[in-house]
Amino acid sequence: MLYHFPSSSIFNSFSEYNRNINKSTLDTVLNSLYDPWIEEQKKINVTYYYLANDSNYHYEFRYEFNANQTTDDHRLMIFTTGRGRTCTDYWRFPVGRRILYAMRDAGFSLLAICSKRRLYETEKFILDNQDVKWIYKSLQRWINRVYYQRFQRYPVLYIHGTSRGAAFAPLIARILPIRALILTVYP
Repeated sequence: MLYHFPSSSIFNSFSEYNRNINKSTLDTVLNSLYDPWIEEQKKINVTYYYLANDSNYHYEFRYEFNANQTTDDHRLMIFTTGRGRTCTDYWRFPVGRRILYAMRDAGFSLLAICSKRRLYETEKFILDNQDVKWIYKSLQRWINRVYYQRFQRYPVLYIHGTSRGAAFAPLIARILPIRALILTVYP
């Protein structure tokens, strides 16, 4: 059964009222709302590295420099995540955002290293581990081309591994000059 509302009905007049709202008024209201997610998006930079022919070893480096850095430490926290390894997890989900806020407050610049592949190669020895090899090469290129170009110095490296990334972080720490590891393992 179809319902027909006459043009004078409350539904039609409400619709006309909505169409007649001043667009600039609506923009003013929307701009006055503060959304920290939008502010965070303005700070994030992304670089992709496709050094290997195999797409399993193509990496996304999502980074955010600490603008409020008051010391000369130049501390960089590298994040290795768990299953799925999507970089946006830290910036979109509440737990990840709390971790980022804590790291920012502690004076760290942030770098999440991610890939489309679901798992790190944690079972292989370092000499045979392709993940370690390609992350090392990609990170070396990123530090020289992005970080060093901006700050004219090299960062002090720290690493935060979550879930399966916690199993992979010690492998990276064996080939990089990592000052400290933070490993978070879920049951």
